[in-house]
Amino acid sequence: MSSKKKQQTQTKRNHKASSEPQIHAAPAAPAAVPHLPVELQQAVLDVFANALQLAADVDLFTTIQQVKGHLFNRDFLSAFGTEDRLIAYALRWSAARALAYAEIFSGLDPRCLAYQYPPESAKLPKVVCLGGGAGAELVALAATIRHISLAGLDFHAVDVADWSSVLHQLQVSTEQRPPVSPYASASSKAAKSTPLLEAGQLQLQFDKRDVLEYASAEDPSALQVMLAGACLVTIMFTLNELFTTSIAKTTALLLGLTDAMEPGSWLLVVDSPGSYSEVTIGGAQKKYPMQWLLKHTLLEIAGSTEDRKWTEHLTDDSRWFRINPTLKYRLELENTRYQIHLFQRSEVAT
Repeated sequence: MSSKKKQQTQTKRNHKASSEPQIHAAPAAPAAVPHLPVELQQAVLDVFANALQLAADVDLFTTIQQVKGHLFNRDFLSAFGTEDRLIAYALRWSAARALAYAEIFSGLDPRCLAYQYPPESAKLPKVVCLGGGAGAELVALAATIRHISLAGLDFHAVDVADWSSVLHQLQVSTEQRPPVSPYASASSKAAKSTPLLEAGQLQLQFDKRDVLEYASAEDPSALQVMLAGACLVTIMFTLNELFTTSIAKTTALLLGLTDAMEPGSWLLVVDSPGSYSEVTIGGAQKKYPMQWLLKHTLLEIAGSTEDRKWTEHLTDDSRWFRINPTLKYRLELENTRYQIHLFQRSEVAT
């Protein structure tokens, strides 16, 4: 083969490789953080058990099966269409996820939750959870406040279903002394004599809204207003669903976050491992890993290699949170396997 043909062949190979998704080298994942104390994990479950009660004529297990069926059919309006189904979902799935989330939050870089927040400041650090209406993030953050001795947090959740009542009940439960059985031992009574949090440590605000609407909102300032002052934004087990709904709108949302989030703030994405979404690139429709779509948007589309808007601090394709077998709860608690990605909004160059 002539040198000219060899050069042409190599050029074609390089062009083909550049059109394929490339997973960028990322910081090595640190060792898994230790579990929270089992007493604190039990307190998380007690918050759900004490806060959420169905009406006497509603069977919890039947309602859970109804919700599961609607979720399988991707009929989210039906799955979350009544208060009973919202409560059933939170009791069945949010409680276990809250345990996993509490471990995740407690193991983050302390700056994510403004651990070094100036003590003289009257404002609590603000956390915004997109798709965070089902209660797992709220209770997990309550446990994190207790575990790492934060003064408190200002919690904002955005979700398409109306989780306002469920969230309020959970917030109240974090501030109440849990009921203790008269047959409990003296040590158990002493352990449960104080609430998880003091009143006012966890402030709550809920916005019933489809987060993808922010991508096409007539008022582009809406996202900026919501994220003003936020030290951490989370998208927990939601991003792949958003990509599945609309690649274009989800990409626009991530770019909107890039514009609206303040320099130095953090973005945490947690989702199921091995999540894929279909996207058309170069005229061909293929399925690409969710993490590639995320990193492609934040690290390439949002800014050039020389002027990146985001710094990647952590990425891990697969982690496990395993349930402590000594925990007591009326429903099955499942282990959680997840992928995790943590980014920081770059400081503005001066």
